[in-house]
Amino acid sequence: MTHDRRKTRYYPPQAQRPMDRPSRPVQLPRPAPPLPRSPLPQPSAGHRSPPSSHPLQDLQHQIRQPPPPPPLASPAPSPTPRQRWRWIRNWQVWGTVAVLCTTGTGLLAAALLLKIPALPNCPAIFWPTASASLRMYCADIAANKRTVDDLLEAIQLVESLPDDHPLQQEIQASIETWSMMILDLGDEAFQAGDLEEAIAIAERIPAHLAAHDLVDDQVQDWQRIWSEGETIYRAVETALRNQSYQEAFRTSNQLLYVENEYWRTVRHEQLQEIITVARKDGEILGEAQRLADRGNPDSLVEAIQLVQGIGSTSYAYDRAQALLKSIGEDFLDLAQAALDREDYEGAIAIIERIPDTINLGEEAQDFLTIASAQSQAWRGTALDIESAILQAQRLRRDRPLYSRAQALIRQWRLELQDVARIDTARQVARPGTVSDLRAAIAETQMIPDGNPRAGEAQRLESEWLSQIQRIEDQPILDQANQLAQPGTAAALQQAIATAQQIQPGRTLSSTAQDRIATWTAQVQRMEDQPILDRARQLANAGDWRGAISTAQQITEGRALRSDAQAEVTTWRNRLEGQIPLQDAYAIASSGTISGLVAAIQLADEVPSSNSSRSEADQMINTWSYQLLNAAEQQAVVDLENAIAIAQNVPPRTEAYAAAQLRIQSWRQQLQPVPALPTLPEESQ
Repeated sequence: MTHDRRKTRYYPPQAQRPMDRPSRPVQLPRPAPPLPRSPLPQPSAGHRSPPSSHPLQDLQHQIRQPPPPPPLASPAPSPTPRQRWRWIRNWQVWGTVAVLCTTGTGLLAAALLLKIPALPNCPAIFWPTASASLRMYCADIAANKRTVDDLLEAIQLVESLPDDHPLQQEIQASIETWSMMILDLGDEAFQAGDLEEAIAIAERIPAHLAAHDLVDDQVQDWQRIWSEGETIYRAVETALRNQSYQEAFRTSNQLLYVENEYWRTVRHEQLQEIITVARKDGEILGEAQRLADRGNPDSLVEAIQLVQGIGSTSYAYDRAQALLKSIGEDFLDLAQAALDREDYEGAIAIIERIPDTINLGEEAQDFLTIASAQSQAWRGTALDIESAILQAQRLRRDRPLYSRAQALIRQWRLELQDVARIDTARQVARPGTVSDLRAAIAETQMIPDGNPRAGEAQRLESEWLSQIQRIEDQPILDQANQLAQPGTAAALQQAIATAQQIQPGRTLSSTAQDRIATWTAQVQRMEDQPILDRARQLANAGDWRGAISTAQQITEGRALRSDAQAEVTTWRNRLEGQIPLQDAYAIASSGTISGLVAAIQLADEVPSSNSSRSEADQMINTWSYQLLNAAEQQAVVDLENAIAIAQNVPPRTEAYAAAQLRIQSWRQQLQPVPALPTLPEESQ
């Protein structure tokens, strides 16, 4: 039978608890009778003894205490012997004595019966001769301590009784209860977070007991629950290392559903604190990374200060250390960039700002050595390069920047060879003849492109080649200038043809092209100026269409093309404005009302940007006044027709306000005059 105790803990039924179950009274050894009490001291005269808390003592006290003396009286004659012994024959005295004795005996017997017998001392009992009731009694006492050792001791005490013992049924029930209590103690240890202790407790249940059959299932259940908690914990750790803080928080909350109090409370609270710290450390790393990305020394120092605040127990510690290493490399890169600009002082200043905590001491020292060697090599002489090589050779194989030093040494050794070739080439080129310059170029071309002085060699080659081209082409350009001096079209054409002998890409080619462009423009002006002059004459005569057609004969790319296009634009503007204006003139010449209205509408179509717009506005005002005059003349005979004519005067004209006043006045005149009221006739 399996026993599932994952969600509820086992508690034995109340009726089966060792101390509460109904059983036969335990047969305990009868205690020895109490020792006789010593007689109490008699109180002195005049002093009353305080009442005793025990009735038997009160009775003994009353018996032993003599009766109080009679009150003092006047002297009487002494009694005779017969009178003294008369009380012996009094039955009342003997009755009182009998009652007192009976009462005292009863009280003494009751006290002896009610006195609790002394409990047995279980540790001192010799168990081979102990009774079953005594074993059960001591086993109950041990089990009530509720420890594993005591529960096992209780089981061991009663297991030795024979199977046919009358108390065997109670013994087996108690053993089952106690063994389940041991399993409960194991579960308490498991819930408290000690899996190994819980397993050890469960495995102490004797193998022959029924509860031992539940141990394997219980242990597997505990291990499964514990493994579930560890799996969640590892998932949270992975999320924290990946900076997935939201995922870590959601995953940690899964511990609240683990069937273990320790994982639900202690470990869950620990994870919450760890996530909070990790999130803060992640924010610090993010801010440090943003500062480092700025790439200046001040930002790098500030980033280092932020990163150093992340402790070694943080999940961001490894990334923090990687960032510190990256920042140190950034410092070295900045310093190297300064060296590449041949800024030795700037490079040294950057290196000195690297904090000691970055642990770049040896690398920084090596960098200073290399920087000093490079600054020496910048001077460029063979002696300076040899001195730089000697300085770089100080770095041995065990130094951090040994490889960089060796690379510089190889570069400087090649540079020594290049310096020798460049010096030879300069000596060859010094006479300045074409043959000498070509020989110098041939010498520098022996320096490979990847060599340190290849750039300098190419620069010298370019200079010497430019000198050669200038020597070869200058006579051609001088001849072209001489040919162009007459200024005629034919002379300019000859000069252009001569200058075109200088090929593009040569030293004087840009100068030759400038001269060719100038001479070509002069030729084109000579050819196109008569065409432009003829177009202007047509425009002055009012033949704008002819002027535009003539000017467009000057094609694109010609010297006067821009001048011709500017004139064409002006003439087209005038033509576009004059066409509607001329039509308006023609219509307005009819003198009719409809002609004036149509003329105003046509004139208003002239664009505002057109040069004819001012003329159109002037004519619109003129024709508006003519409409107003026609309306005033018509008002003499027909006010309604006059109003209709005046309403054609357009807004924004000079006559518009006057036309509106006239319309208002004429409308008032058209309104009927109200009849005067008639007075009532007087009665006769």
